[in-house]
Amino acid sequence: MSDAKTKAQLAPSASKQTPQPGAKAQTPQPPNPAANTATAAAAASASVPANASGETACELGPDMGVIPAGSIGLVIKVGKAANIRGAKGEKVSSFIKVQMADFDYKESAVAADTSAPDYNFVHDQIFHVDENLVDTIANKKLTITLIESLPKEKTQILGTTDMLLTQFLKYPPRDPNAPATTPYLLPQLSIRETLSINYLNPKLLPPPAKEGDPNNQPELTVEVSLSGPLIPPEVVEQGNFLYFRLDDLFPVPDEWTLKDGNEKDLNSNIYSYAVSFVLPAESVPERVVTITGGSLMHCEAVIPDVPAIGAQPIYAPKPADSNATPGSTLGDGEGSGTLGEAIDGLNVSTLTLGAPVSTGAVGGSSSGAVAGGDGPAGDAALPGNSAKQSFKRVSWGGAGAAGGIPTGAIAPPPYIVWVPPEAVVKLREKIVAKCALDVEFFREMQPKFAHVMDPNAAKYRGKASIDINSLMYPRVTGLRGRFYLDLMDGSVGGGADAAVDHSTGKGKKGGGKEEGAHADSNIYKALGSHIGLEITLEKPLLDKKKLQPISKSVTDFIPRRTIPANMLLQKRSEKADEMFRDQVQEIVKNLVKEYQATLEGLATATAAAAAEAPPEPENVGFENFDIVHPKALDEEQKRKKKFLFHLNKSGAYFNFKEQLKSSVVNVVRERFRKKSPFVSQAELQLFLSELYVYLLDQMHICMHKMFKDVEAAFIDPSVLRTADFGMLKSFADQNELDHDVPMAASYHQERIAKYEDSLQTWFDYGAFCMRSLQMSKGVECFREILSRNSKHVPSLLACGAICTSLEKYEEARVYLVTAVDLQPKYVLALTMLGLYYEITGEEMESEQYIQEAVKVFKTSTSEEKSDYTGILMLKAAEFLVQIHATRLADSALANALLRLGPSVSPYLLLSQLELQRGNPSVAVDHIKSAMQVRQDDPDVWAALGHLQYRQRVWGEAQNSYETVLSLPNEPTNLPLIYIRLGFLYLKSLGSITKKVSDRTYAEVELAKRAKTMYIRACELKPSSQSWTGVAKACILLNQYEEAEESLSEANVRNNRDSEGWAYLALLCLIQDRQFEAGQCISQALHYKLKNPEVLRLTGIAFLEKEQAAPAAECFRLALEADPKDAVTRANFAKAVELQSKDYLKTTFSEIVMPADLKEKMGVK
Repeated sequence: MSDAKTKAQLAPSASKQTPQPGAKAQTPQPPNPAANTATAAAAASASVPANASGETACELGPDMGVIPAGSIGLVIKVGKAANIRGAKGEKVSSFIKVQMADFDYKESAVAADTSAPDYNFVHDQIFHVDENLVDTIANKKLTITLIESLPKEKTQILGTTDMLLTQFLKYPPRDPNAPATTPYLLPQLSIRETLSINYLNPKLLPPPAKEGDPNNQPELTVEVSLSGPLIPPEVVEQGNFLYFRLDDLFPVPDEWTLKDGNEKDLNSNIYSYAVSFVLPAESVPERVVTITGGSLMHCEAVIPDVPAIGAQPIYAPKPADSNATPGSTLGDGEGSGTLGEAIDGLNVSTLTLGAPVSTGAVGGSSSGAVAGGDGPAGDAALPGNSAKQSFKRVSWGGAGAAGGIPTGAIAPPPYIVWVPPEAVVKLREKIVAKCALDVEFFREMQPKFAHVMDPNAAKYRGKASIDINSLMYPRVTGLRGRFYLDLMDGSVGGGADAAVDHSTGKGKKGGGKEEGAHADSNIYKALGSHIGLEITLEKPLLDKKKLQPISKSVTDFIPRRTIPANMLLQKRSEKADEMFRDQVQEIVKNLVKEYQATLEGLATATAAAAAEAPPEPENVGFENFDIVHPKALDEEQKRKKKFLFHLNKSGAYFNFKEQLKSSVVNVVRERFRKKSPFVSQAELQLFLSELYVYLLDQMHICMHKMFKDVEAAFIDPSVLRTADFGMLKSFADQNELDHDVPMAASYHQERIAKYEDSLQTWFDYGAFCMRSLQMSKGVECFREILSRNSKHVPSLLACGAICTSLEKYEEARVYLVTAVDLQPKYVLALTMLGLYYEITGEEMESEQYIQEAVKVFKTSTSEEKSDYTGILMLKAAEFLVQIHATRLADSALANALLRLGPSVSPYLLLSQLELQRGNPSVAVDHIKSAMQVRQDDPDVWAALGHLQYRQRVWGEAQNSYETVLSLPNEPTNLPLIYIRLGFLYLKSLGSITKKVSDRTYAEVELAKRAKTMYIRACELKPSSQSWTGVAKACILLNQYEEAEESLSEANVRNNRDSEGWAYLALLCLIQDRQFEAGQCISQALHYKLKNPEVLRLTGIAFLEKEQAAPAAECFRLALEADPKDAVTRANFAKAVELQSKDYLKTTFSEIVMPADLKEKMGVK
């Protein structure tokens, strides 16, 4: 196929243009001046719309007439020229020839004897608008030839210039957030440029002017305008532009030579090379697109041994990737702007075989090995032998065999093809049907050898099948790669006989015998020829549904909690009473301080004076009676008066009254529910009396409580509440670490019961339930928080993350977007919303929110990080793992590993997540991966030890913990390491009740080491567990006093620790304090002692003391926890038997029976 075919298809519809082949000639109609004038005026007014800047297109030409429907007018105006030189210097008679692409040309009148002619030339044409015209405007040029008119009707060409018209196809992008009624912006409809003229004989021109001097080189002013846009903007939004760029074909047959073209030598360089392919069309079912301009050239480069064959998708760049080259992706994947900056300044293709080493080599950047097919991908396709080789190839990047594109040069723009909306639909259907795109390769004669016939044209006609299925992937805007070339179907292969040297007429000897008959018949397959090309789209073919605004709110999913009126009033009144008592307590504290500050000195002076005064005679009436002496009473009254005077004088009394006023008002409003004025004075007095009595009662309650326990009286109640609030949380966390889920849950529930109004208690319990895989309870906790306060951001984030894991994407988006709206600068919320959009496939929004999070994080920290995004992903993963939001956590950790590379923290979080899922083997793999990154990290060894401890691999866990202590750095939770290492030491020693005299020296030393571990834990973070461990070691070492002190301290830390009570019972049994032991074991069982080893040990101690009832209960609970323990089962039987005997003794001791029967039954 040639350009002649394209010319025929692009023929204009007006009479000035060559008619299309096969089209019927239309008979001209007689003109109607009135009708034509009105129609022309209407057409002209309708054909000159405003462009993006509000300007209108230039007026149409005077000879253009009426523009038919579906056509467009093109007006070319050539104005003044300057610095024209001819054969006689500045006195030159010249004219111009204007030709648009391959259409008919037009010549201007001759401008005589001037170097600055004003041609004032107008050339107008009318074109029928279809896909071919759009392709012509996009790829062809407007050519203007400057011709000198010589005497005797002779002419000579002075120079040429050309002009691209792609500005007509640069549609401004439409704002995606704009309303649907917003009008579309039009492209530029008029282009005015001053073009430099390239002279064929530069000797006619003076030397170029120096910098700062006026221009002395020939130039020409040209203006091109359209009567309207080539394509309506709304059609452009639905259609697409395809960009094809060919690189090269390699290897080529040996008979293709670079000898100078000679029509008598058919193997000389007289050919040009082209490719063609078929695309769906709108005006016709299919159309053929032909790209010419290929030339054979010589090159030296590194050739891959095995080229990578196949298509590699090109993805739309993310918003942050501002450095993306237009050559790799032509468009942002979202906007409706067509060409934009896509065809301006394309980089050299990365599909070339190797970097050229000379200006004669066609090049690009590095070798563009493409993944896919049977060949290796990426760096695997690089050759094993890096030596440069000399070879021939067909390239579409240069102008000839000696040309080529130097390294770093700008490659020619790609070939642009307009695909209308209907054709886009057909193209999608073709891809869905898995139809390959067949690219046909052929050669044709160069224009100056067009009269020569090519007898081998069919022999060298090839085809490459391209799999374009990846164009339907999300965010894919194109593909690139190298593809094997095969012969066209029906092409005749001449084998060895076909390879004929036309210069000699003799057949060439080559590899025909080695390759076989099949290889001889397919020259491209025998050579392994492959062609490199790139296809890109202006926007992805896969229609992406625009993200719709949120129409729902949190209350649509979680209705606001309604509290019954009576409960609400009761709650408010109790809160008002508590507020009043707190204020009274605060005022009493301040009164004591005032008294100490003002009257302490007076009381001291009075006491000193009384000591120096002579003793008074004894008054017998006051002896042996608890009666205050009148003098002492008088002194007390004086001090009281002085103190009241001080309060009134200093204003303290007024301050205390004002401090108490707000709480009294609150009591009146909430307790007495009095909000309206009183009707009469009697009603007011009655109310004041009731209020006075009630307030005095509350004050007495408060003061009685204060002075009953003087030590606790002056402690701030809020401090006690805060301590209890945190203590219950620490108890719950400790039991969760010990995998005692029921006990941890009970602490969380008690915390909620005590502090029901605290949202933090509900959140902590919800996170605990999620980690314990009690999903429904966890979700209900977060929903309870949002029903009370729909603006609680952590709960919104938790609900959004959990809904994402459950694939409730609409609900998840509402929660996450609401959280971001409430706190726009909250880094965690922004990061999680970005992760959500990444999971749902909204890459643009995802990148937008993540970049915003990075921006906020940079402003809030002074630390310089290599990758802020990776740090944010790691922080988000920590939160997500705590609430067991697996979907977002996996995504965050994957991003963290991708951004930060292999590092310890992501692997540890992954192991923690897998443990929550119940996959310990996968968790071990992640810990090993972290260990490969950093083998001396204490947290890695600690995590390994915790996992082994959980799996009851005691020996390996002990080795891991000892490794942690041998490292120079400390782990995150060092007290836990000490506690567990002490436990493992004691466990290896067996029963702690065994006497020290029966143990070896090594065992005693190990017990001392265990005691040391527990004491270190107590020094760092004292707890009931650490002090109980100290007591266990002391019992083993027969240090009973220290053991009792340690258990007392453990009981102070947590008096609900069941194991502490059990070991206290054991210690009492060892010391033969059986009554106290019974009380202690009852407390241990009351607090749900579940540890089978402790139960077994305590049961044996009770059995030795012949206390059958507690022993049997201990053994029974131990068997519930460990039913397969035979020793415990045997001891339980003994305890039950002993208990039965005790029952018989108690029951039948008073019954008269024969002595032999009593002896048999064991009754005395």
